[in-house]
Amino acid sequence: MNEKKTYTEQEAKEYAESVSNTLYIRTYNNGNSDDTKRQTTESEKEILTNLIYGALLAASWHGLEENAVQGAKNTAEFIARLMIPNINGYLSVYLQIAEFIARYQ
Repeated sequence: MNEKKTYTEQEAKEYAESVSNTLYIRTYNNGNSDDTKRQTTESEKEILTNLIYGALLAASWHGLEENAVQGAKNTAEFIARLMIPNINGYLSVYLQIAEFIARYQ
């Protein structure tokens, strides 16, 4: 029988905490974008941890179904963009969630 692997809430939380120490800020110069990686502040770390952890919980709640995973990644990315000015939500949130979930698909 081919069973899908799954992750625990604790694994999801620990992962979210571990990847929330840095983020990417997007700036523009003469129409060109530049992404700068930097350490998060305490409040940014809390936001990112909760967004990533929440997305991982939402995706697993639906058995890592493709639509649930995609919806969780998109929603977390866009909320990050609303909560942290100039964040590159794709690099800071979306890809972090995708990397973790890929281990279980």
